[in-house]
Order: sequence, then structure tokens, then C-alpha cells
Amino acid sequence: MGRDISIGATGSALVSETHLILPVPAAEPFVGAHRASFDPSARAGMPAHITVLGPFIERGALTRDDLSALGELFAATAPIEFELARVARFEHALYLEPDPPGPFVELTQAVWRRWPGQPPYGGAHREIIPHLTLAVGAADFHEVRAALERHLPLRAAAREAWLMALRSDERWVVHRRFALAAG
Repeated sequence: MGRDISIGATGSALVSETHLILPVPAAEPFVGAHRASFDPSARAGMPAHITVLGPFIERGALTRDDLSALGELFAATAPIEFELARVARFEHALYLEPDPPGPFVELTQAVWRRWPGQPPYGGAHREIIPHLTLAVGAADFHEVRAALERHLPLRAAAREAWLMALRSDERWVVHRRFALAAG
């Protein structure tokens, strides 16, 4: 099972929103400044990541059984080696595509099968498109794209899944960490 990260140590209460993510620390030196400028979630403490499932179960509704099942699911998942090789765009967001995308889609589907009431993207989109968000909204996408493309491809590995929780001060914090351990 995952381990608690000192949540609430600052005295801030947590609100109910949670997300399951795969942090991508290898990308942070290349994307951190862009994300801090153009992605509100980065300014709120969300690291560079690929989302497994978000939103996930409301924090107050998470049970020990849920946390145990997450630990088992992630322990049965091998670390994912990948490249961030291409900058792509949704209508209102710029992102990096992981290659290969299959392991990320499979992991999202596995979590969704276990918690069918928690569809990817809250049910807003039919297709699961793994991505690392760089910029959202009215950002100068051309500037961000040009700055990053010269660093591509970036080699990375997902070795942990994090259950992120949103505090009442609208800051994201790590609630639990789960190792991807199958191998």
C-alpha cells in the first residue's frame, strides 16, 4: 500500500477533489517554467505528470479498501519507459505526447474497470489521450512549442503513481504514493 505524505502539516484543510497521476520528474527542467507561466495547475503545485484518472474518488469517500486496491493495482504494474517526442494540441491546451501511449491507456482503463463510477476526465471526453499538459487557455502556443521542440525527444520513466488531493487553499499535495513494481 502507499504511504502517507504529510498532508495538512501546514494546517490547511483538504477539499474533496483527488487525481491519480504519474509524475514525470525528468521533464520538469524542460517544462517547469512554461507550465508555471501557462498552466494554472502547475502554479497550484501539480507537478509535470500524465494523468491516470482525474477526477478520482472524492477524498472524503476514499476508503482503506480503495487505497489498498490502488496499492495492489499499481504494484502489479511495471514501470513505464517512454519518450515525450512530440508537442501536440487540444483546442485549448498544448501538451507533450508520450510514446508509446498504450501503457498509459491500459493503466487508465484498469483503474476505470476497478472504479467504473470514475470515468476518465470525469466523462467529458470519450477517447483516452495520454498527455503532459504544457499550457492551457490563451497562452502563446507557438512560443512554447518552439522553446520545447529543440529538447525533444525527452526520455522518461513513470515509476510511481501519486494520489493528489486539492487543499482548501487550492494547492495540490501528494496524499499517497504507490510504486509501479511489477517486473
